[in-house]
Amino acid sequence: PYSTPLQIAELARIFPTLKVVLGHGGLYDLVDEAIAAAQEFPNIWISMTSLPTWYMQKLIDNVSVDQLLFGSDGGLGNVDKQSYVGLRWQMFESLNLDINTLTKILELNPQRLLRRLPA
Repeated sequence: PYSTPLQIAELARIFPTLKVVLGHGGLYDLVDEAIAAAQEFPNIWISMTSLPTWYMQKLIDNVSVDQLLFGSDGGLGNVDKQSYVGLRWQMFESLNLDINTLTKILELNPQRLLRRLPA
């Protein structure tokens, strides 16, 4: 109960140089809160991990693409988890994003987040 996107956004407000990642995009019931938090605070990043495609698209439509990340927390330790990662990748690919958006979400944003590229 103490880790909703808007509660975590309070940290982003108090510490504006802190990079905050909202994992799982707020999940199903808190996607709108995650969007509101990212719209208000540029130091909030949203990972689209484990979201269905319609929520991923909603994030892309409502949040700066510079604040979006994609990954999977499924791991690659066994076959079941590998198929889960593959399913998530297929869902992401089905969005048919343009190359610039893909490059930001998959390459440039993670590099910026990890300070491999300038802000």
